[in-house]
Formats: sequence, structure tokens, C-alpha cells
Amino acid sequence: MLDLNVALQVGLVSSLCLAFSDIAATRLFRNSSLYASLPYSLQGTLKISLTACAYSAFASILCIYTMGTDENINKDHLRGYSRLAEVNLIAALGYLFADLYLMNREDPKWNDVLIRVHHIVVIWVITVALAYESCCYFVIYCLMAEISTPFLTSRIIMKHLNLGSELSRFVNGIMLITIFPLCRIVPIPYYFWQVSAEFGRADFRLSYFVIFSWIFGPVILDLINIWWYSLMIKATITVFSQKQKLNNQYT
Repeated sequence: MLDLNVALQVGLVSSLCLAFSDIAATRLFRNSSLYASLPYSLQGTLKISLTACAYSAFASILCIYTMGTDENINKDHLRGYSRLAEVNLIAALGYLFADLYLMNREDPKWNDVLIRVHHIVVIWVITVALAYESCCYFVIYCLMAEISTPFLTSRIIMKHLNLGSELSRFVNGIMLITIFPLCRIVPIPYYFWQVSAEFGRADFRLSYFVIFSWIFGPVILDLINIWWYSLMIKATITVFSQKQKLNNQYT
């Protein structure tokens, strides 16, 4: 079980994320006639995307700073624990609960199940790390995948509000299909190499539940990320194929 103080901090972060979603979206999009004409569900999607973009930018900086400076988690990948690492996990957990609430509010029919499964798995892994004060290094390592999220969420906002030039959208797309695998797929082998190295420690002692979460949680997330990237590649091929056909028609 989570410590009461930690649970209250998670609740506070969730409340801040929900407030940001409504207040920031209202202020940023209020002058957009296109936003006002969008269906309620798409307005909700833009609010979710804006919140995700802000959180992921913050989380990326915080995770990189933590991984680079936190001696506790870097010296002991299993039991290393610090206030800085805790802040990373609390922020992520609070955001994920808020995002799940927003998705259920805007899309009660659960049309996008996979993103919910992703969030629930991450919540499970983070909660175990906080409750047992273990494996924080590995959880934060996985959270650095958020570096790619601003490129995806900004793309959604640009698309629905018709923002940016064709060149800026093209650059955004190239950045997304480049950074997404670098953050979410390329690190997979190194993650599990580090995990396997920990099993050789003489003082290796973790409960089976923590071991299960530590290994199988990331496996599920990795499979989801690989599937998402395959969809990105298919979409990219489709776009370029359509442009090639149009070019051929006019030549």
C-alpha cells in the first residue's frame, strides 16, 4: 500500500493536471474559431493532448536530470531510493490518473482501449516501485520514453486546429518517427541486459510480486510501443504513396 503522504501528493498532482487541462485549453484555444466548431469529443482530445504535451515535456527534463544526478538510484538499481526519484514517480502517477479520468470523461465508450491498457500497466509498475521503494532506477529509465510524446501530441493539435505550415508538419512527423523508436524501442535490449545483471547480485532479494512487476510490466509496454510504431510506419508509407500518386498524375 502507498504511504498516505505519497497518496495525497499523487492526488494533488492529479488535481493540478485536471485544472491545467480545462484552464490552459480554454485560454489557449479560446480565440480559435476552428476549436469552437469542433465536436465535443475532439475538443476533449485536444485538452488531453495539451496536458500530455506539457506533462511529458516536464517529465522528460526531470527524468534526464534524475538519471544524471541521483547517486542513490545509480549506485543501487534495485533499492536505491531518494526524494528526487520519488518526485518523478509521484508526478507520473498523478498525471496518469488524471489522464485516465479525462479519457473516460471524453470517451466513455473506450474506443481507444490500448492507451488505457498502457496507462494501467504504468500505474501498476509505479505503484509497486513506490510501495516497496525498489526498482526506481528502472521505472525512471522507462519513463524517459516520454521524450517522444510532445511530438505526437503537438501533431494532434496542429492537425485538428490547422496550425503550422506544411513544412513544420513534415518536420514534426519526421521527428516523431525518428525519436519514438529511439526513446521506446532501441532502449529495450539495454533495459533487459541491466535487469539480467541484477539477478547475479549476491544480495539480490525482492518479492516475487516486485520481480513480476519489474519484468512483465515493461514487456507489456514494449509490445504496445512496437505495435504503435508499426502503425506509424504504415501511416507514413501510406502518406508518401498517396503523394507519389498525385505527383505522377501531374507529370
